[in-house]
Amino acid sequence: MPKGTQRKHQTEFIILTMHKEKTYYLEAVKAGVKGYLLKDNASDDLIKCIEAVAKGNQYLVQQLRHFQDVSDVNEKDEHLEIAIRQLTATEKIILKLIGEGKTSVEISQMLL
Repeated sequence: MPKGTQRKHQTEFIILTMHKEKTYYLEAVKAGVKGYLLKDNASDDLIKCIEAVAKGNQYLVQQLRHFQDVSDVNEKDEHLEIAIRQLTATEKIILKLIGEGKTSVEISQMLL
């Protein structure tokens, strides 16, 4: 590989777990897991899961597919959006500046 050239690989994650509770699944999805397999069914579902994730899809074992309620997965995002809408214009500017790495002193000077 020529000097200075980097290969970028898109790594996707599949979790193999014994947990059948919705909270574990939702946390895994929020963490970016693309495939959620149960140890009970691993031999039946592993190839299907790898193929689905390789194609850019998510995979969840059949017995847990009822967990894919989008409103539950996005519940925290909705709360965040509501909180952001309640911010004043100045508070939004301050958050933007914090995101840009500005210090408190720099922000206070900019707002004067």
